[in-house]
Order: sequence, then C-alpha cells, then structure tokens
Amino acid sequence: MYLIKYIIIYDKINSKSLISLIIPNKIMKNKLENLVRVRKKHIPLAVETFVKAFYEDPLAIYMFGDESCRSFYLRDYFNFRIKYGVLFGEVYTTSLNFEGLAVWISNENIKMTNWKMLRAGGMKLFSKMGKGIISKMMEIEKYTSEIHHHYVNIPHWHLTPIGVAPEHQGKGYGSTLMRSMLNRFDKDKIACFLETQSKKNVEIYKRFGFEIVEEVFIPEVNLQHWAMIRYPIK
Repeated sequence: MYLIKYIIIYDKINSKSLISLIIPNKIMKNKLENLVRVRKKHIPLAVETFVKAFYEDPLAIYMFGDESCRSFYLRDYFNFRIKYGVLFGEVYTTSLNFEGLAVWISNENIKMTNWKMLRAGGMKLFSKMGKGIISKMMEIEKYTSEIHHHYVNIPHWHLTPIGVAPEHQGKGYGSTLMRSMLNRFDKDKIACFLETQSKKNVEIYKRFGFEIVEEVFIPEVNLQHWAMIRYPIK
C-alpha cells in the first residue's frame, strides 16, 4: 500500500525516475537469486508439491492409475526424481512454502548410470514399485530417450519436470521458475529440452519460446507425447 502511494507521488515529481524504479523490480522477479535452491533437507516438502501438481497428469495416471494408491507411488517416484536433480542437476522452488518446483539436468548428467541411480535411491524405488510399474516406466523411458537423443545432440539442459501445486496455479509461480532459468540459458547461449504428455502444457511452453520437434503416440501405450526444444534468444 505504501509502495503504491510512493510511486504515484514520485511519478508526479519525476516520471523518468518512476520507470527506473519499476523495471528493475520486474527483472529481479525472474532472476535465480530470488528462488530457493532445493537441497536434500527440502526433498520431503518438495515431493508433496509434485504429488499435488501431477496427480491428474496423463503420465501419472498411466503409470499409477489406481487412485487409491497413486499418491503413494507418486511420493516414491518424485522422491527419486527430485533427489537425482539435487545430486546431479539444479532444483529450484519459489520459496520455502514450495508453491512450485523445477528440476533441471544438464546434458552430461541426463543418462542415469547405475551408480547415479543408486545414489538417488533407484534401488529402493524399484523395490517399492513392483514389476508391472517398473516395466511401464522403462518402456516409456526407452522410447522417449530415443526421441531426445535424436533431436538434441548439442549442449543443453533438460527440464524434468516443472510443476506448481494446484492451489497456487495461475499466480505466476510457474512463469517465475521458468523465466529465471531461461534468462540464464540465453546469457550462456545454451538450449533447453523438455517433454510433456499434456496438450495444455504444450501451449504454455510455447509462450516461453519452446517449439515442438516431435508429437507422437507412444506405441502400445496410447499416450500422446510432445518433445520440445528452446534455443537461446540472442
């Protein structure tokens, strides 16, 4: 309230100074230093954000369809995914309230070796999921990895994944998570790759400069899959 009054009064005195006040605020909103880097101690809270964000996601429904235990499986699944990102990539949240979360992996760490999977809790994940779910995961991973490697053979980062809790969607948290890292990629002149099984998300990602490189139905799964890439803006 006081900030708004101050800006209006200041504008009457010197309109040029008003512009210099507002623009940096907009820029600062999309800088990484305004996000929280997720560490191991944060993983349990981060997991809950992704469980809520992806509960109705087409991929989650396919892999963990039974609603009575979907949240249970999603917790184990995202515990592994987030821990892998913390260990071998970069994971950011909007604040310690964990409204939203983004996991970024550089291309040299995208391939999950046995050692990396072990460190991230892969063996524990496999033991909890059971043969049926693991078979689904491996089938999808094999097919989508081939698409990834076919289209992206340059240094890049993989967004895998990004999500905002339903009660916080539409408030700009996803945009802040996305633009903060994309601004860095533009500065470093590096590309970014992502995948989604949601048509709605495709349209959102296009707004950030991503373009579709592959749109397919994964064989024998009947799950629509989009692979998208964003090249750095000069």
